[in-house]
Amino acid sequence: MLEVDPDNKAAKNQLAITSHKIKQIHNREKQMYAGMFQKFAEIDAKVSDDDLCVFFSVVMFILVSVLISFPVLFTYRKTTSFQFC
Repeated sequence: MLEVDPDNKAAKNQLAITSHKIKQIHNREKQMYAGMFQKFAEIDAKVSDDDLCVFFSVVMFILVSVLISFPVLFTYRKTTSFQFC
């Protein structure tokens, strides 16, 4: 609109209002994401290597327990031809 009529005060005002609102939204998003990454950094700082080791040990124990309970997964069949399921 300003290209057609550069003296249009209503269009200039609306453009200024819209630009201001966009800046506000960007600032709000910056604050939101900055806080989120700061929280993740704090959590990472609190978690020690020992905690991760315990966690992965538990996960591996559960995984091995599940795999042992399903021996069918480890069954090997000797066949002379290909079998398709």
